[in-house]
Amino acid sequence: MMRELFRHEYLSTRKPLAVIAGWLCLVGFVGLIPAAVPIPIVGPVSLVIAIVCFVGLTPALLGYLIFSYWHTMYGRLGYFTMTIPVRGRMIYWTKVLYALMVVAAGIVVSAASLAVATFANDIGSRLPIGTTLGSAWEVITEIYGTAALPLTLIIIVQIVLFVLALPAVMSISAQARFNHLGVGAPIIGAILLYLTYQLTSLVAMMFIPIGIFMGGPNAGKLVAEGMWDSVVKAIPAQAEEAMPDVLGLGMLITATLLTVWLVWWGIRSIERRTSLR
Repeated sequence: MMRELFRHEYLSTRKPLAVIAGWLCLVGFVGLIPAAVPIPIVGPVSLVIAIVCFVGLTPALLGYLIFSYWHTMYGRLGYFTMTIPVRGRMIYWTKVLYALMVVAAGIVVSAASLAVATFANDIGSRLPIGTTLGSAWEVITEIYGTAALPLTLIIIVQIVLFVLALPAVMSISAQARFNHLGVGAPIIGAILLYLTYQLTSLVAMMFIPIGIFMGGPNAGKLVAEGMWDSVVKAIPAQAEEAMPDVLGLGMLITATLLTVWLVWWGIRSIERRTSLR
């Protein structure tokens, strides 16, 4: 049954997603032409526009899927969705796994498009192809060293947790007791989710004894301490040197626990407390 739900999700969203991705990529790649020629004034502006399109691709796709989730679960199509003879958890996981696949594809396309943008900048600047990309990578490795890969993994985990949590919050917001808030309920829920994640992550990063070195010969290595001591040591330093040596990883623990709780609550809300207006 999940295969059929997946197929329906794909068929119902493929056209809007293709339109969004197609227009953003079209505007972006057309904008690279003046940058590669180069055309004075127009070239740099069009390059910035292209980069904005490429960076905004994945958020735009996810934004549409968020709208689709609310529309098909709690809008006019919600009456049809709730008649499907499957448990709410299967509907939730189908939509979330599909969203993760779309986000992953969007990130790949964005990364490839940004690489092409650097090539266009190289052509416009009369530099060997790959110079800008290589320089950007050198800056990243110079700042973060071998911690660049762990930081990338941390970002990926946070993206996955966000995609899991947001639909759950929307389902929680659709309960009957929040009906009087209308569409404001999921907006308020998203704001509360953000604030809760930020506050719990900040405390966890500071005090949960697990972290990763950010610089020096030990960059990328795990350490049994949070950020508090590192932040205290960095405060007296000069502003440009006031960088903590350790990044607390406790945020991953609290974010994961919070997401698990929200997913459980969200699925429970779908199966027991869905209220269609």
